[in-house]
Amino acid sequence: MPISSSQLQVIQREAARLLRPVHPKPQGYDLFERMGRPRYVCAPMVDASELAFRMLCRQYGTELCYTPMLHRSSSRPPLSPYLQVL
Repeated sequence: MPISSSQLQVIQREAARLLRPVHPKPQGYDLFERMGRPRYVCAPMVDASELAFRMLCRQYGTELCYTPMLHRSSSRPPLSPYLQVL
């Protein structure tokens, strides 16, 4: 028994509704509002974004501090001596 086009549209709408996230991730201005509209932001800097520095920034009025990006090389095990020669 074939499905009519109206039935297909109902099925597609219902599938789209079920696949939509319940709480969509805030973006743009909505994200800015949810974070409390920070005015002073400390972005990560090379070799100067450790926790102590971020805590110092927060103490002096920074409202939002980013953590530094982790590098892939810092999380992998060291290469074996054989592979280092290659």
